[in-house]
Amino acid sequence: MPTPDLIPLNSFNSVDKSSTANLEIAGGQTIDEIVIEYNYDTTVGDEFDPSHMPAVRLNLNTEDIVDVKAEDLVMLEKYKHGSTTDGFLVIPLADILAKTFEGMSSTGLVTFSTDAISLEVETSNAKATSGGVTLKAFARFSSPRTKRLVIPKLRRFSYSTSVSGDFEITNLARRPRYHRLHLLSAQPNEVKLFVDRVKRYQQTAARNTFMLSRHNRTAQPNVFHVDFVADNYQLAHPLVTAGAKQMELVINMTAGDSVPILAEFVESVALKAA
Repeated sequence: MPTPDLIPLNSFNSVDKSSTANLEIAGGQTIDEIVIEYNYDTTVGDEFDPSHMPAVRLNLNTEDIVDVKAEDLVMLEKYKHGSTTDGFLVIPLADILAKTFEGMSSTGLVTFSTDAISLEVETSNAKATSGGVTLKAFARFSSPRTKRLVIPKLRRFSYSTSVSGDFEITNLARRPRYHRLHLLSAQPNEVKLFVDRVKRYQQTAARNTFMLSRHNRTAQPNVFHVDFVADNYQLAHPLVTAGAKQMELVINMTAGDSVPILAEFVESVALKAA
C-alpha cells in the first residue's frame, strides 16, 4: 500500500526571482505525487504566490510529462478537494480519488534507477523589495514496480477563437486515456465530444456544474470541467482513444475567447513507442 508520508527530495538549485529552479529526482520507486512548498507572501511590493510561478515542469527522460502553471495546480486542488493551503502546490501523478487501489496505482509514475527525472519551477520578478524566494520539494512514494505500462501526464494546450458559436478542436492526441479536460474559459456554454463520430460526451455548463457537485467536485470559476472519471472509477470510465481515427471536441462559445485546455491523461508506453 502507498505510504502517506512525504519524503524530502533534493534541494532546488538556482532559487531566485526571475529564475528557473531545478532539482534531480532519483528513480527506482513509484511517485504518487510531488508537493512543492514555497514562502507564500502577499505583502504589497513583496508578493510571492502561485501567479509568480508561470511554469512547473516534471521531466522524464527528456520529455516534459507535466508542463503547467502553478495556478493550474491550485485550480485542480480546489476542484478535486474543495480547498488549498497557501504555501503548497501538489503535482498529482497517482489519482488518490480513485475508488480502488488498482485505479489509483494505475496512474502513478513508475520510475527506474536508469531514468533521468527532473523538476523545474520558473519564477517571475517577485519579491521585488525584500526577502528571497524559497522552494522545497517532497514526494509521496509507493512500492517499486517491475514494469512501466503507462505514463501519467498533466499538460496545458492553447486554443482560441474570435467568434461565438461552435468552436471545433480536432487535433487532440488520439493515443491517451483521458481522465479530465479542464477548459480554462468562462465562455463555453455547451461541450460535445465525438470519437469516430460517436458522441461520447455532451453537457451544458449549468448541467455539468450540477452533476459534478453530486460527485463532490467543486467547479471552479471560469472553468468548464469535462470529467470522465468524476465517479472515481479511473479504470472503468476514462475516455479511451487508442486506435481512434477521429476525435472532435465541439465547444459552443457565448463569445470569442482563448480556451487553454488543461488535460489530465495517461499514455501507454507501448503506444507511445509505436
